[in-house]
Amino acid sequence: MLMPLPERMSWRNPPIVTIILIIINISIFLVFQLKDTESYLKASEFYNESGLVKIELRAYAKWAKINRNYDSIYLDIPDNTEISETVGDYLYSKMKDDDEFLKKLEDRTALSADDDDYEKWRELRQKFEAMRSEAVFYSFGFIPGEKKPITFLTHMFLHGGVSHLVGNMIFLWIIGILLEAGTGNLTFLLLYILGGFASVIGFSFFSEGSMTPLVGASGAISAIMGAFTVIYRMKPVRVFINLGVYIDTVKLPAIIFLPFWLGNEIYSYYSNTGSPVAYMAHASGLAAGAVLGFAARRAGFVRLDVIDEDKEPEKDPCSDLLVKAMNHMARLEIDFAVQSLQKILEINPEHEEAAKKIFEIEKSRRDAEKLHAAAGMYIRIMVKKLADAGRIVEVYDAYVSIVQRPRLDPELYAEIALRMAISGKYDKALGLALGVSKLPADSKSRVPSLMLKIVFVFEKAGLSDKRNQCLETIISSYPDSQAARDAKGLIM
Repeated sequence: MLMPLPERMSWRNPPIVTIILIIINISIFLVFQLKDTESYLKASEFYNESGLVKIELRAYAKWAKINRNYDSIYLDIPDNTEISETVGDYLYSKMKDDDEFLKKLEDRTALSADDDDYEKWRELRQKFEAMRSEAVFYSFGFIPGEKKPITFLTHMFLHGGVSHLVGNMIFLWIIGILLEAGTGNLTFLLLYILGGFASVIGFSFFSEGSMTPLVGASGAISAIMGAFTVIYRMKPVRVFINLGVYIDTVKLPAIIFLPFWLGNEIYSYYSNTGSPVAYMAHASGLAAGAVLGFAARRAGFVRLDVIDEDKEPEKDPCSDLLVKAMNHMARLEIDFAVQSLQKILEINPEHEEAAKKIFEIEKSRRDAEKLHAAAGMYIRIMVKKLADAGRIVEVYDAYVSIVQRPRLDPELYAEIALRMAISGKYDKALGLALGVSKLPADSKSRVPSLMLKIVFVFEKAGLSDKRNQCLETIISSYPDSQAARDAKGLIM
């Protein structure tokens, strides 16, 4: 996997067109396409249950006997006999990929007018197509066998499902951040739209006569990817590399991406026969985008001061160290991984991900001394960052299940007890709070005020017994604290 990583985005010059395109794509899917699958399934059920499929399979057998070199055993179907399941499956597997015959079905020429089933077929076919057209992707997707002009544009704003939409929008966001700042809003939009047109034209060339609709923004996104490679040319771009056991980021000239991406799409097209992915739409978009990007740069439509800027973005040492730690973990070099994670915490003592990794490592190694420190550090960071109460309790429970006798400071116990109460574990919260009250605490301790917060959680939950027990504990254990004075005013 080879993917460029966007540098920090400036909100003083945000990628407005990219954001608008993403909003449009998501809005169209949510408003018009949520029922596409349901509509298409209803049409398919009607196709099978109405008898339409049997009429068309019988017509296909007669047509294929003359026009195709198939096994004649399956094509000789006597009149007034049922089509067996074996023969039906064979004929359907051939018919659904036979674009020439599918075109005849759409044109109403698959059966002759003197055929006994002609009128019934026309009526059923018309109803089936009306039901199928309720699926937006079928009505406004690009079908090479029809080439409706409007679908050259509409196809690039439709998607086949949530995962298809999300994947495309992630790529659009990444490339949009990189490219729009250098091309400007209008040039970027033209690259996107014209590239989308070019990708569908290229796809049509390789799928001539196909009756399967093409939908998705991936052709247009491929075009801006191609434009990015030739506009940025030799400018070093940070690249994410994932080779399974090795994960890293390096800097490579942007132009390196073009042959890699283009070669991958062409290879996939020829090696994944029958795949629903429109590889040649991607390849056509990449090639067209590269040409359009080259023309835009030569014509002066690109801000070279932005593209050729040599200013090195500020490096985040923690990110590099985290990648280094992950590589050590992948190679089972656990001690080296811990060293890298500890260096992160020396730079940023509140780095939650590093603390989490250390906790997970020590939890698996079950070294009690190290686990005490790792759990305390991780929970303390989560508390400071206002992490979800349930998650904090889960980490504490995982820690206690291993060490049996936890060893944290009193304030952290009180923080955990508060999170237990918030997440509805009232008995555990009270038990831990009462336990904390038996530990020594200095005059500056936050334990009494934290216990008072637990009181309010109990009160909100209508647990008056627990509320009063906690208040009495505050008064008896911390008599000189402000929390104790407040508790006296609340006791019933």
